[in-house]
Amino acid sequence: MEYQGYRVIRFTNREVLNQLSAVLEKIMQVCSKD
Repeated sequence: MEYQGYRVIRFTNREVLNQLSAVLEKIMQVCSKD
């Protein structure tokens, strides 16, 4: 997917369930780099 211009960010279910704010912060950081 990355070769098509998509950025792939992976999180485990545990991270999403237990550290949602950290996951969202990471997504925002990655998106703001563009």
